[in-house]
Amino acid sequence: PDIIHVHGWLASFLPLYLRNYYGNEPLFENSKIVTSVYSKGFDGTLNPELKNKIQFDAIDDSALTPLDNPDYINVMKVAIHNSDAVIIGSEEVPEELLSYIDTIDQPVLKYHPIEDIEQTYLDFYQTEVLQEKVDS
Repeated sequence: PDIIHVHGWLASFLPLYLRNYYGNEPLFENSKIVTSVYSKGFDGTLNPELKNKIQFDAIDDSALTPLDNPDYINVMKVAIHNSDAVIIGSEEVPEELLSYIDTIDQPVLKYHPIEDIEQTYLDFYQTEVLQEKVDS
């Protein structure tokens, strides 16, 4: 696939695995990963053993540091870090997550209302996400 677009925290570990576990898989070597972030997805934290379970798959510990506290913000930081681009999919996204997004070097598409997303997303894919592929 040219683009793999993941939505929200339920898919948040897919970018991590695609980059770190399946990174040498020819099927995904040229794929770009886009992560959409939304308003808060869950309260509290996921299982504190989550990091250990992911390490079982031989994923480097440095990629998992945010999961020392596996709350919504840190789970999404892992997804964003392993993505090629980010889309802010809700009007309300936690400020801590927006601050983190402001520090990344990947393209970011700010929130757009649902009636505008079809063309806006296509333009973003073509001009920001796939641009590197076109330039290569």
